[in-house]
Amino acid sequence: MAEIQARLRLWCRHAPKGFARLEYTTEAARKALLQSLRLALAEDQTPFTEIELPMGLSPTALVRLLVERLEALPDGVVSIANLGNALPQDELELAKALYAFNFNRENLARPGLRQIWWMSPWFTDVFLRAVPDLNSWFMVRLQLLETLVAPPSEKPSVAEFKPTVPVADARRRSADLMQRFANALKAGENPWTAREQLAAPAIDSLLDAGLIREASDLLDQVNARMAEAKASSEALGENRALSKADAYVLGRRARQLHQLGQYDAAEPLYRCALETMERVLGPEHPDTLSSLNNLAILLSGKGDVAAAESLYRRALETRERVLGPEHPDTLSSLNNLAILLSDKGDLAAAEPLYRRALETSERVLRSEHPDTLASLNNLAVLLRDKGDLAAAEPLYRCALETRERVLGPEHPDTLKSLSNLANLLKGKGALAAAEPLYHRAAETMERVLGPEHPDTLKSLDNLAILLSEKGDLVAAEPLYRRALETAERVLGKTHRDTQRYQRNLAELLAAAAKAKPA
Repeated sequence: MAEIQARLRLWCRHAPKGFARLEYTTEAARKALLQSLRLALAEDQTPFTEIELPMGLSPTALVRLLVERLEALPDGVVSIANLGNALPQDELELAKALYAFNFNRENLARPGLRQIWWMSPWFTDVFLRAVPDLNSWFMVRLQLLETLVAPPSEKPSVAEFKPTVPVADARRRSADLMQRFANALKAGENPWTAREQLAAPAIDSLLDAGLIREASDLLDQVNARMAEAKASSEALGENRALSKADAYVLGRRARQLHQLGQYDAAEPLYRCALETMERVLGPEHPDTLSSLNNLAILLSGKGDVAAAESLYRRALETRERVLGPEHPDTLSSLNNLAILLSDKGDLAAAEPLYRRALETSERVLRSEHPDTLASLNNLAVLLRDKGDLAAAEPLYRCALETRERVLGPEHPDTLKSLSNLANLLKGKGALAAAEPLYHRAAETMERVLGPEHPDTLKSLDNLAILLSEKGDLVAAEPLYRRALETAERVLGKTHRDTQRYQRNLAELLAAAAKAKPA
């Protein structure tokens, strides 16, 4: 909490304007951080406004209202909350609603404000996939993760999850939907339709609040009520309603386990969700392919590269055949497979996939689209890993020039390209050309992100390494010490970055001792 607060306050102090995304898991933690930030900004005499987005408006009307509110505010900091409740709860509908925000990103960014957007983990997941363009505009991306501790009398189980919406609101919404579900059954309405339209959202509401055990119990109750209603399951559409709801619950459980790093517990749930989707929706349905992709990502994270590769290839082949070679989901599968092949060292197989993704993105999305620039960067990284620095350099330069022109010189993606080019130049021995880029990256990150941000510390470390390689140990030592001292204070002594800075400083001191005359 203290680390997040410090980083956020630094950004609020130094950034002229822009977006910050803050992912939170409990409303209590969000309010605690908000209160501390409110007091800190009052000390800094920085205007601070809180906007709670209202429910019941269409996405277009909601964006229009937000833009109007932002334009009426004085320069300062604004907190934007209640996105998860103001926008649709269904994944597909939420993605569509976010397109309205993406379309209006220039209008949202125009006011001279530092905007903090609060998002739950589930909302963030949909946001990243639905509107990568808008996501690229967020200069700061932080996670406020609070672990819930089980009572001593209980064994840890899937019930101990992190809420993403207020528990009371979730229970109230779920109870209301379940009452309408019961009324629909009494009125003799189609039970399968009632289950999909009322009971399934009631279960999802509990899942959004992290109430996995309650959601599981409610699912059992719903199935029992369906049996009592003697609902027929012969029609294909009715089977689909039942099984799709079950698969959605399983998939949500799996994603939450996955986010907690509990891969072994998440895998069987992902597999069950996938099998259910395949059976009731077919192997080519978008939801089936999304389940397939989720399982592949998990297997890749577990190190089961062979199994993940098989699923990635299947997703790519199916999406290409069903959606076409230029569809965004097809390009996503293409990149997923290429990244996996690169990670396992099969650069020869990955390169044509990266080239194809880049060529398609340039043709369909144009050269300045964030996805196109990401593909350009991926190919440059591969060429660098192959040792073809001459071919990688113009790609890095193109990505840097375009991001600087489109996103601005202080955007995180621009700074990433700046560091990539500097690293490549250092790798080819052009230390004099790399040094001003490292200096610029370090200075910009410190100004925009603050002196304690991990990216700032890494940029200091990169600059110190270059100075060491140049033999300028006197100039490198204070940078190493500053990175180490800040990391110990902000990240802790056991953090891997802290330990790396400690090793680097130790190696420099050893080299300096050897260089001293006897």
